[in-house]
Amino acid sequence: MNKLSLLLMAVCAVGFYESADATSVKAMKLDEITQRSDSIVIGTAKAITAKTSQETGSYPETHTTFEIQETLLGDENLEEITVSTIGGPAGNGLVTKVPGMPEFRVDEKVVLFLVSDSAKGVSIPTGLSQGVFRVKVDPESQKEYIVNQSVDLGIGDIDDLS
Repeated sequence: MNKLSLLLMAVCAVGFYESADATSVKAMKLDEITQRSDSIVIGTAKAITAKTSQETGSYPETHTTFEIQETLLGDENLEEITVSTIGGPAGNGLVTKVPGMPEFRVDEKVVLFLVSDSAKGVSIPTGLSQGVFRVKVDPESQKEYIVNQSVDLGIGDIDDLS
């Protein structure tokens, strides 16, 4: 990667960092996130792979493969989907982190609002972290509920989605 590319990435990162809620993505309500999405799925992260800047030819990416438990919008025949996010190992021991970009853990269950990138064969969370809703389990009732740090759901119980 040349020095100009690195400088532009640094300028963009500062712009992301200094903006409200650490992102330059327009804040959206749940209905707008839904309208902008090509698919909505409930799935569990099964594999996470990173591509360095050298591999992508531009910026590092992290690809997370999700096993789909339920499709709420989109192709109901899909059994898994790959979600691409910007960031990850940049090479030479460096790691790129982009504020507002969601990160996932293997075995984490989520509700994903996604936009397709057919050129790359991946999907991207609609509105970055706004399109990622974490499925949690109440320790007392063992009932699942969903949370998102940036969008007021108006619902809390995962059963309210279906």
